[in-house]
Amino acid sequence: MTAVFADTFYFLALLNKHDDAHDQAVKYVDTIDQMVTTEWVLTELADGLASSRQRHMFNSPLF
Repeated sequence: MTAVFADTFYFLALLNKHDDAHDQAVKYVDTIDQMVTTEWVLTELADGLASSRQRHMFNSPLF
C-alpha cells in the first residue's frame, strides 16, 4: 500500500466543482489506498473555505 500526500490544492479542487482540476481530483480519489496530510494543510483549507459558500464542507466526513 502506497501513501499519497494530499495538499491544499487537491482538497480545494475536490470540493469545488468549478475548479479546473475538479474532475481530475474526483477521478484520483478512487485510486488512493491511503491519504496523508498535515494539520497545516487542513488549516489552510479551512482558511480557503472560511468566506465561501462551501464553508460547511470543512466539517464533511471527508475529514
